[in-house]
Amino acid sequence: MDLSTLDQETRCFVLIGQFFHTWANMERALHAATGYALNIDATKVQILAVNIDFENKLYIINTLVDANQDFSADDRKQYSKTIDEFRKRGNRNMIAHTPFEPHATGVQFERVKAKGKLAAKTEVWDVKKFEEEAVAVNEFRTFLELLGSRFAARPLAEEAYRNAAQSSWYGHALRWSRLSEQIFRVDKWSACRG
Repeated sequence: MDLSTLDQETRCFVLIGQFFHTWANMERALHAATGYALNIDATKVQILAVNIDFENKLYIINTLVDANQDFSADDRKQYSKTIDEFRKRGNRNMIAHTPFEPHATGVQFERVKAKGKLAAKTEVWDVKKFEEEAVAVNEFRTFLELLGSRFAARPLAEEAYRNAAQSSWYGHALRWSRLSEQIFRVDKWSACRG
């Protein structure tokens, strides 16, 4: 579509719509990768995903990458770096939660920050900026699809979670079965004490 042929208002709404469409496709890939890693079906993933904010979804997928011992240490490090870099972008919230207007070159955002100090700033995204952002989001979607296919081929075994958690629990390994027995014992008798 040749955006230059559109009037300013139509172009503004097309750019915003294209951004959110691109973002939604990336987030769908994130949900799928999480489902593959946890070996749960798409319906269950959707139930979980709608109740988790985006940043926490990234923390979850990053943790699943870290717990997967089928990935090499180098892969885990690179995957984690890619996820972290994307998490820091933050442009989706600006677009979703900032008033905007058509601009001669694209879209004008009226940003307000109020974290201890009040700051207002006008930011203009031209067509090129939207295209660059779409490329970055699509590259991350492609990364998530690759990650999802690796998880689908070898979902995380329960043992992988245990091993990852055991190595970090209070600085020493715990046997999960003993821990759950201790929790049950405490819960069972605490009701009797009053």
